[in-house]
Amino acid sequence: MIESKGFNISRITRVLLLITTFILFIAFFFLFNSSYHQYENIEDKTKNILQTFKESQENIDTIYNKFNEAQQHFVIFSKSLNPKDYSEYEKRLYNFKTVIDSLVTTRKEIIKKEEQKNLKIEQDKKILNYFLLISSNLDSTIIFKETLEKNSIANPSLATFNTIKNILLSYNVNVLYKINQVIRTLNHDLLQLKRDIIENESKVIFEESNQFRVKTFLCLIFIFILICIIIYYQFFSSYYKRKLTNEKLYARKLAEKKSDIFTEIAHEIRTPINSLIGIIEILKKKKNLYNEEDRLLVESAYTSITNTSNIINDILNQNTKKDASNNYHSFDIEEIVSDIIELHQSEAKIKHLKLEYSLDNDSPTIIFTDEFKIRQIINNMIANAIKYSNEGTVSCGIEILDTSILKIRIKDEGIGIPIDVQQNIFKRYFTAEIDDKYSSGLGLGLYITKKLVNSLNGKIAIQSIIAKGTVFTVEIPIPIAKHKASEPHQYTTLNDLPYQLSWLIVDDNALNLLYLKQFFAKFPNTYSANNGMEALEIISKQKIDIIITDINMPIMTGDELLVKIKENVIYNHIKVIATSSDNQQVKKLEVINNCYFDGILTKPFNEKDLLKTIVNTLNMK
Repeated sequence: MIESKGFNISRITRVLLLITTFILFIAFFFLFNSSYHQYENIEDKTKNILQTFKESQENIDTIYNKFNEAQQHFVIFSKSLNPKDYSEYEKRLYNFKTVIDSLVTTRKEIIKKEEQKNLKIEQDKKILNYFLLISSNLDSTIIFKETLEKNSIANPSLATFNTIKNILLSYNVNVLYKINQVIRTLNHDLLQLKRDIIENESKVIFEESNQFRVKTFLCLIFIFILICIIIYYQFFSSYYKRKLTNEKLYARKLAEKKSDIFTEIAHEIRTPINSLIGIIEILKKKKNLYNEEDRLLVESAYTSITNTSNIINDILNQNTKKDASNNYHSFDIEEIVSDIIELHQSEAKIKHLKLEYSLDNDSPTIIFTDEFKIRQIINNMIANAIKYSNEGTVSCGIEILDTSILKIRIKDEGIGIPIDVQQNIFKRYFTAEIDDKYSSGLGLGLYITKKLVNSLNGKIAIQSIIAKGTVFTVEIPIPIAKHKASEPHQYTTLNDLPYQLSWLIVDDNALNLLYLKQFFAKFPNTYSANNGMEALEIISKQKIDIIITDINMPIMTGDELLVKIKENVIYNHIKVIATSSDNQQVKKLEVINNCYFDGILTKPFNEKDLLKTIVNTLNMK
């Protein structure tokens, strides 16, 4: 309840923070946009002021330069009294007048634009009048010269150059003085105009700067708040990320520890049970040594330990992390079914059940799919059928359909399953408590069966009638089966193998060694070792052809022994076969070590399995 309340508070806080962030972002956007435009206005005003000052200064500098040039040439003329010098002086006057006329035109355009904008134009008109006054004086000087020349022609008494010189000197001195005064006054007024413009524009810029400063400050506050929100999110996201990472690491360690524990359990429990099953199988074959009562005891022991092994396998398969991928290869489905039927014959015999299987003689039997999963599916369903049957027949029918479907049909004549129970039988740990005598087991067999069927993209169905029996039907898609199994090879038992072969059995479990030694009792060159280190000592002294080794052993494991053998070229002739209750563990070790066994024998195995693996390893036909 407290956690739920805390979660709701945290959720409300996150929602409020998101809303606040969104509002602040919008406010920040508008403030920033307004501030940016204000900044552009200030920048434009500043540029205009600078441009105005620059143009005004350039105009004054140009006027002074042109005036000084004309004045300098006039001084030269006044000293030399040379008509050529006066002509140069006149050229400078014309240039000066051209500049003034240009400024007059520009000023008139400015006044016209300002009148259209209803701006104050008094100062501009005043400056224009100065320019016009200068232009007027320059015009009068030029006109005076022309008038004087005309009068000299009409009045010969003025024709002497000295007379004209004195008049020109006097007149031009007076005009140049006036122009100089006008320029000084113009310069003074322009400076005053600059000061007025600076003062007015500075006030506007100062006011806009204050607004800009306030908006910038608000933007900084919004940015600070947004940064605080981001830091808050970052802090708590980092906190929960670290917490989640720690939990994941902890969960991974637990999963690895759990996997290691179950792997150890698989080795420590499966190994002796598998050996006991094998030994009891050997004892069953020695029929001449027992009377009927002793044989029944052996059969009962075999059935009990087989059932116990199946329950343990179900538990370990459920709790051990398995490779989800499928291991496809070609195998003989008829051979698999016959092995499973033979495995359950003793159990069926004790319950007075008939156990049989059927396969179309014309149907191909070599199929391509996951052999381990198919074997476990059939084994679990037959075991389940025997468990819930007291009489009648348990049959296994195998069909290879033309539609590339492997169809497995397990039928019994047992107690049947009620309709209301059928929907639950594939659930984990579910047991149908129809009768107390059938309530044994953990309810994992059918759950694991359906899981295996699903992993092969298949489907499983059930039909059942109370007191008449049950039919389980499994359909698994497979590639088209192309042929039947080849004719059996010449080796039917281990004793058929070449007599001169030498064997080395490596296992730290005494029961396993005893079980395997029974198979090679007739071979004179059979050796045994308790770990990989002892095995290396033996092969260094004896010629060994085949090593059959367990994986999990002290001092030196089976995979470590394999690496040592493959590293030494003098041992290239030795074939190494691994025995393990966990086929995936062997394959994983092979990948890790980049070193592969010549054969893998999965526990539990019998003489037929052992013979088949050896023949395939030695490539014997």
